[in-house]
Amino acid sequence: MELGEGDWLGIGSAFRAYPDAFAARLGEKFIRIDASKVPRAEEVARLAAPRVAAGESVLPEEAALLYVRDKVAYTTAERLARGGKA
Repeated sequence: MELGEGDWLGIGSAFRAYPDAFAARLGEKFIRIDASKVPRAEEVARLAAPRVAAGESVLPEEAALLYVRDKVAYTTAERLARGGKA
């Protein structure tokens, strides 16, 4: 699939878990979303290569992951409050 300038292809389970969040903020940008696929390091590196070559990188100690949701696990108290196990 050829992507044009400004076209986005959404990949990953976050699109299944949080469809409303993406639709509200970025819905019109995606030409296709595939929540069943998982991005691989090789693919991410291929996307990053032109930006690194253009000098758009940061020092390793300044690099940080950008998560769709920062809170990836509940505390014991939060699990118990939701009826879960400790």
